[in-house]
Amino acid sequence: MSGATTVAYLARRAAQKEKVRILYRCALKDILNWAVHRHLFYQDLQVKQLIISGGILILISIEIVYDCGREDND
Repeated sequence: MSGATTVAYLARRAAQKEKVRILYRCALKDILNWAVHRHLFYQDLQVKQLIISGGILILISIEIVYDCGREDND
């Protein structure tokens, strides 16, 4: 009975080691991709920041115009 338990334990350990190895390799590939192409990530981030800041400026200007019109009516 203990021989079968040991074999099952070793099989589970081997399967878990394989899963960890695969996850580790995938993580290394992702890090390498980011390191090699990080300038693309940064450019994309800058574009998104400009779009967001531009959208905020538009919303602020709309709010100012709206508030300006309300002052005249009060």
